[in-house]
Amino acid sequence: MKRSTAASPARVTAKYDIVGSLPLELVIQVVKYLNHKDVIRAQRVSKRWRTILSCDTIIKLLLPETLAFLGLYVEGVSTDTLIADATSYFRWRHGLEHARPVKGFFLPWSKHMRRVPHKIQCHSRRLFYVNNKESPRAVQMLNLETGEISKWRCRGRVDHIVQSDQYLVISSTNGDEQILTAWDIHENQIRILRYERWPFYVATLCSIIKKNVVIAPGSGSRLDCPVMVWDLSSNHVHKIGNFSRGVLYHLDTTENVLVTFEITWWKSPPEVKQTKWTTTTGHLLEKKVFPLAITLNFSTDQLYESSRTYGHKTVTQVLFTSYYHKKPRKWAVAHLEYDYATDRLSARWIDLTEPAYGNTQDRSVYLTQNLVYRHIKKGPQVVVYNTSTDVTSVHSDQLRNTSVIRVHGPSSSQRVRREEDQYPFVFGDREVFGFANSSGIQLWFFNPNFVPSRQIMERVVDSFH
Repeated sequence: MKRSTAASPARVTAKYDIVGSLPLELVIQVVKYLNHKDVIRAQRVSKRWRTILSCDTIIKLLLPETLAFLGLYVEGVSTDTLIADATSYFRWRHGLEHARPVKGFFLPWSKHMRRVPHKIQCHSRRLFYVNNKESPRAVQMLNLETGEISKWRCRGRVDHIVQSDQYLVISSTNGDEQILTAWDIHENQIRILRYERWPFYVATLCSIIKKNVVIAPGSGSRLDCPVMVWDLSSNHVHKIGNFSRGVLYHLDTTENVLVTFEITWWKSPPEVKQTKWTTTTGHLLEKKVFPLAITLNFSTDQLYESSRTYGHKTVTQVLFTSYYHKKPRKWAVAHLEYDYATDRLSARWIDLTEPAYGNTQDRSVYLTQNLVYRHIKKGPQVVVYNTSTDVTSVHSDQLRNTSVIRVHGPSSSQRVRREEDQYPFVFGDREVFGFANSSGIQLWFFNPNFVPSRQIMERVVDSFH
């Protein structure tokens, strides 16, 4: 008896392409309910789906959210150019969210660099570091695009460095005097600010917002200190108020308003005192007290902060540790976000998969306003916290596509061998993430359109030696 050659209803249904048969108008309505990840996965189904889901109309729906996530402001760039580079932006975002860089490099230190891992930063495709062999009173800057190396000097020994797209601020000490040296890296101009050094137990928070440097006391200072706003364009310093429990400071340069938040954590719920000041006259504009939405359920011994400002938003994270004599020790990290446009402070807990030993400024960094990268001992591993989805993911810090630059330094097998190597200092921005220990530094590059050549990386290692 011969079998029927007619196709079964199930096979006919399986071969029928529902999405491919829909008009574009209906496909667009469906895509509105998807995110960029779903669309990228759907593009891999077939050539027909890839053609439909890659049209300009659909890309225009998805691209603005990705650009905002990356913190890119593309004024003056044509729409056609953005659409042509859309795949790169989506890949860039996906790599940041899942700790999958396009390329990684390991750069070994020289013996002169092994005690200064906290004096290295990367911003706007520039790598800043201090070389104690040549000069402990200068910061070297490497342009990762051109390989050009320049030197920026200060008075006194370098303590910390802070940078923006235009300025490099070097914090140094000379006896009882604190010195801030601000360099305009584009015009090679210098500004110097001197003030009486605060006591050693006063944690200092320093940030650059456009053409202003904000110097503020941290939450664990236990001493009332003013916030200083240093206007680099006029070289004038404004001293504002007195604060001892400051956790977050937001400066709006358009309206010349400084917003401060002091939090009393031992109260349940924690009490927030918010104040607004004019930066030109130092007058108090507004003051209000309200409870915070989260509660800390143990007594704390130390508080550390690391914050960044993105437009009208300022984000910060605070590390809490229980008292040393209480065993076992407890750890907690809070994420705070202030939106100046809505005048709203939000707070949430960050899930810690491993105790965050040491200073949170040394162990974690904001790459975008939505992504926090933290390095932990276990593994060792990199923890990525997405503030927009409240999701924490753990990834290995050893990459398959990492190139080891071998110039007079230790080999890759010597990495992460000593105890202090397991607690590296982390730094970076939306394009580059790096972590440094006494062996060297690892740099991860996420932008598909920006990966330095091996020759430029070799110049970095040569400058270390």
